[in-house]
Amino acid sequence: MNYYHNTFIILQSQVKKLPMDRRNVRYLIIVAGGSGTRMGGPVPKQFMELGGIPVLRRVIDRFIAFYADFRIIIVLPEGKKRIWMDYCDSHEYDIGPHIIADGGFTRFHSVRSALRYVEPGTVAAVHDGVRPFPSFKMLDEMFSLSSAEPALCPAIRSADTLRRLSLSGDCLYAEEDIDRSGVYRIQTPQIFHSEVLIDAYSQPYSEMFTDDASVVESAGYRVRYVPGSPYNLKLTTPEDMVLAQRLLEAGI
Repeated sequence: MNYYHNTFIILQSQVKKLPMDRRNVRYLIIVAGGSGTRMGGPVPKQFMELGGIPVLRRVIDRFIAFYADFRIIIVLPEGKKRIWMDYCDSHEYDIGPHIIADGGFTRFHSVRSALRYVEPGTVAAVHDGVRPFPSFKMLDEMFSLSSAEPALCPAIRSADTLRRLSLSGDCLYAEEDIDRSGVYRIQTPQIFHSEVLIDAYSQPYSEMFTDDASVVESAGYRVRYVPGSPYNLKLTTPEDMVLAQRLLEAGI
């Protein structure tokens, strides 16, 4: 298998000529542009093996198992594209035509890079490249809503006690408790009508943008939050990898 024969790049002028039936065109943008410094290893976390398979591949396989016809865009750092290409070649991993977009300085810039290849009038899902366990139930519920809802984001209610702390010398002390009744942990995929996402990402970058929903809300759109999945773990630390292995063994 020649990897390059399985990769396609669509120019912006070509994108505008493609069909625009929102119900039948779903883009999947997988943001895997991070360096994984918090994981502490020599290999970026999206390429670390989970049960003998790179995390990024597990993410892709999960979505393909849910819906085989996604138009897939993978965002990778410029210096890490060769790792992915070599893996696909050496393991004969064929996910069909897909785009590899350039990762940016921040997540915002990475998603903006991917949106160059997304046509208006479609549905675009943006997912972290290190969340290998989005549940099929959550995906089914979200994509069922996606034709009518222009912006969807999964969220989990926080079950932990929340307390604001401040540093005094070398010690942390409590300032105040935070009411957790309206506090949620945000997940991906976040799913949008593509023209909403394209418009939102045309605004200037702000440090307040932590995910796609925050970008879209800043542009004046309303995001509907829906139940996420407790197993939809984002792999950030070595401890997360241990938990992910247990989830994998449990068949999650």
